[in-house]
Amino acid sequence: SSAAFPTAKPAFPRTMSTNRPCSRSSCHHCQKRVAIFLIDGFGILRRRHEAKCPLAKVTPPAMQAETTSETTAVLTGSTASSSSSLRPNVQMPQESPGFWPRLMSSLRCGRRHRPALVQRPAAVAPAVGEVVRGGVMLEGDERTEVLREESHFKASPLLSTFRAINLESGRSNRFESVESTWLRILAAKATFARRSVRVPPEGEGWSTPCEHSDSRWKMQLWYKWSAPTTISTLSRLKVQGSLSEVLSLFREADKVSNWLPFVTGGECTWSHDVPALVFNIEAKVPIVPRRFSTLIHRAFVDDADDTQTLPGVYIIEWTPPAEDVATGVFCGMQVPPTPPRSSAMQVNLSTTFVCPDPEQQDCCVIIMAGENDFGVNQRLIPNLVLRKFLTFNSKVVASNISSCLQDMERFGYSQRIEKDAQGFYSSVRKRTSRRG
Repeated sequence: SSAAFPTAKPAFPRTMSTNRPCSRSSCHHCQKRVAIFLIDGFGILRRRHEAKCPLAKVTPPAMQAETTSETTAVLTGSTASSSSSLRPNVQMPQESPGFWPRLMSSLRCGRRHRPALVQRPAAVAPAVGEVVRGGVMLEGDERTEVLREESHFKASPLLSTFRAINLESGRSNRFESVESTWLRILAAKATFARRSVRVPPEGEGWSTPCEHSDSRWKMQLWYKWSAPTTISTLSRLKVQGSLSEVLSLFREADKVSNWLPFVTGGECTWSHDVPALVFNIEAKVPIVPRRFSTLIHRAFVDDADDTQTLPGVYIIEWTPPAEDVATGVFCGMQVPPTPPRSSAMQVNLSTTFVCPDPEQQDCCVIIMAGENDFGVNQRLIPNLVLRKFLTFNSKVVASNISSCLQDMERFGYSQRIEKDAQGFYSSVRKRTSRRG
């Protein structure tokens, strides 16, 4: 019956039932199976691996067919020496990791190779004759220039007013120590600060001026990228108001939310020894889901040179280093606390120059220069978008400042000028009348 009815062969070969690797997925040199998730493809991965396989370069083709009986036999000393002289000493290189191990290693490298924390030495106050800028001791021409600025601002009429008040109240010893420290810190920043408020701006890379005007104000704005994420701005604003009234907008820093956009509040501490203050402002940008706080030291100095035609006042501000405010006191002023649930930001150096307008009476010119770190690379911000944003922001600032000057009593500035707690505004009025 078996001869009459032969056994039928299966439709599929028996070899298909076994899970044998495909020949196109194994390297011809090292016999390594190349696949991703057990998918062999059409030999693309194999050819890519063979092109850079280490054995393809170090192993001659004739040696790939030789048997390995020599390695399994027990060799004598003479046989081993003769075979080693005839056969090249080829070291099997280690296979480099594949794509996925390299990818996972790169993702974990940030956690495996964290830089060790380096403890910085405690900050040491500079001696009387030493000049420090940015933690570096200055020597030569730079030191001479800083000392010149220090002696220049020491003759400031505003500082002389505070000096006279402290002498009358019997606090001369405290004033002298605070004044010397404050002048040393200020002089290291004053040279660049005074040059930064020159209009039109000096140097290359500045944009064409953005000009805007209203019946009460007129403004010009320049800007440029000074770093991949930092924008430098320079603006000139002409407003209606006296010098004391315009300076009160910057002197009464706790009322800065009346004219500065996005600012929700702040605390301020005024110095009784020098014309300066320390304040901490809190801001909320609508498109960012968090609040920002900035600690700023603001200094007011005027030019003691009588040859100057404009009795202008420089307003220089920056964020003090953390080691200088660790004790809660900076140049004799209590440092306001940081608002809770806010991200700290810093101001490297910002300068404002306020002076009466030489062309029109009862008007002042405000020149503001500063740097803002947006935290976004300039390649991601088109120039058209940046120009529109800066233009809109400058218009809001100019309009708010003009509104405050038009109604000083409603915003509370007139009461502060009349009170004149530190004698600041009386010194400004004397300076203006003497120049007039």
